[in-house]
Amino acid sequence: MSAADNETIARKLPRVLKDAFSTLRETRAAAEGAEEALDGVAHERTDALAAARAADLAGAADAESRSSQYDEADRRQRVAAHEKRRAIEEHREAIESLEDRVTRARTWLADARAGGASAESVAAAERAIATAERRAYAERLLAEDRGWIRRARSSAGAQVVAPAAPSKNGDADSDSTTDAAQTKRRGLPRDEANVRAREILQARPDISAKELAAEIPCATGQIPKLPAWRAVMGRREQEAPARSVHATTMDPELLDLIADQQADMEADARRPARRAARQRKRLAG
Repeated sequence: MSAADNETIARKLPRVLKDAFSTLRETRAAAEGAEEALDGVAHERTDALAAARAADLAGAADAESRSSQYDEADRRQRVAAHEKRRAIEEHREAIESLEDRVTRARTWLADARAGGASAESVAAAERAIATAERRAYAERLLAEDRGWIRRARSSAGAQVVAPAAPSKNGDADSDSTTDAAQTKRRGLPRDEANVRAREILQARPDISAKELAAEIPCATGQIPKLPAWRAVMGRREQEAPARSVHATTMDPELLDLIADQQADMEADARRPARRAARQRKRLAG
């Protein structure tokens, strides 16, 4: 294969991975929609069942109609459950497809690098591969949290592990370090950042927001918006001891001034009453 062909492969890899992730986001949205639809139909079925039982016990004239409505709601729930299973399966396949493309992309990139692809194209492809790997990992964890995937395993059965953080040593990892810096400036998608934050907070629950942003990596301003961070902050507030209020020792002269001021205020308050008493005496005399 010529150097031009290898250059073309290296240039196309980011687009291939981006398209795969776009498909993954679409299948996730479809699965979320199917799950919400099922929840809505389930509530309708519950309401229809309660209405049918009440009508039957009361001997209402519309008892048969209520029973038919329940049957229809039950049928819609079974259809919605089937649609949810189908959407989840498509999402799982999309996750595995992205993981598979990441693995194949590494092989293709190694061949392209050896075949004469430019350093610029290779670096761009490496950044795209690292980003796709993190996204695939985050999507798998999200699916596992939702109960869509039982275990975090690849299609080959090997345990899926978190992508390694970029190394700070050596020229070979300079592109990955640059990618991490660029990612921090842009900010990870919220779902990915929250998954990463949860993992870090489980290991280091006392970490600061600035340190957490550096570990993810993402912008510091994104941290307060993450559900994982808000949950930890809530626990910190609950566990924090109540602040005790310490009495302040005042200067004796200041206390005397306060006492004099209080006496003057009380005297001023009594003056109108004394004036009114003198007026009553004059009128009575």
